[in-house]
Amino acid sequence: MKYVLPIHGIIGEDVMASNIMLHLNNAKEYEAIHLDINSVGGLKAEADKIIKLLSDTKKVQTASNSGDIMSAAVEIFMIAPIRTF
Repeated sequence: MKYVLPIHGIIGEDVMASNIMLHLNNAKEYEAIHLDINSVGGLKAEADKIIKLLSDTKKVQTASNSGDIMSAAVEIFMIAPIRTF
């Protein structure tokens, strides 16, 4: 079963590493994580923290867009081996 992790909004404002940590705590019983992204980007430093958190789980398998994927959000989108846009 996959946990759907939403990344919606501006990275560093609406989406923070602390938010992602809460989602990862909720996802610990799941086998995989799907990233649902709708973001115009934001702060690269915050995106780097989020990427590290997600990569360390080794559970991110898929990502798709439910809106825009721009700027720093592209880097987060790219960590999933299977991506649909």
